[in-house]
Amino acid sequence: MEVNPGKTETISSKTIYEKDILKTRDDSSKSLTINNSKYMKGPNNNQLKIQEINKEIIFTSNEKLTDHKKISPSKNRYPYCIVWSPIPFLTYIIPCIGHVGIADSKGIIHDFAGSFYVNIGDFTFGRPTKYIQLELCNKEEYEYDKAIEKGDAKFNMERHNLFWNNCHTHVAYVLNQIKYKGKCHYNMFDIWWILIKSGKYISFWSFIKTYLGFFIFILIIVFAIR
Repeated sequence: MEVNPGKTETISSKTIYEKDILKTRDDSSKSLTINNSKYMKGPNNNQLKIQEINKEIIFTSNEKLTDHKKISPSKNRYPYCIVWSPIPFLTYIIPCIGHVGIADSKGIIHDFAGSFYVNIGDFTFGRPTKYIQLELCNKEEYEYDKAIEKGDAKFNMERHNLFWNNCHTHVAYVLNQIKYKGKCHYNMFDIWWILIKSGKYISFWSFIKTYLGFFIFILIIVFAIR
């Protein structure tokens, strides 16, 4: 009986090919088993790595979220802040009375400086010595800049009065527009009290600058009485 050599070659090559496939599968399965055993031996290490990655993600995301609220006194930028500075002579007599402005989301200060004039970017009585950063929810933050623009437009058309329509009133109007902390009836006394209760001095020198005139005024009175 004659054997076809081509057929024999085909059968043998096919057999070899199948054996190679089986061998590859066995090798790959062994390597998978080894790799899996490595992971199984140290699951705690993997969990620690995942926790570290999660921490990095949380830290990075928080950093990005808070970055736009970063205060920079050297650049005179106070995003989402109410700012305060002493008024020459008036603050020397009554230290709790000063000039107030409100800074937009970019930190640029807006203040009702006088009749028919809202000052933007250059605080009327010099750089602030005290500030408070507002705690805004997402809705308040979204409406914040628009509320400041609306306040500027309104007070650019109004006469300034030291007793009832002043820089504090301008800031109160903005807070009422965004319904800050659910309230819509802020007035000049509320702004005054917020700064007294929660205001932070920018530096030790800012504290000295605020009260230096008052101390000098008291010393003059003391020596005058003697």
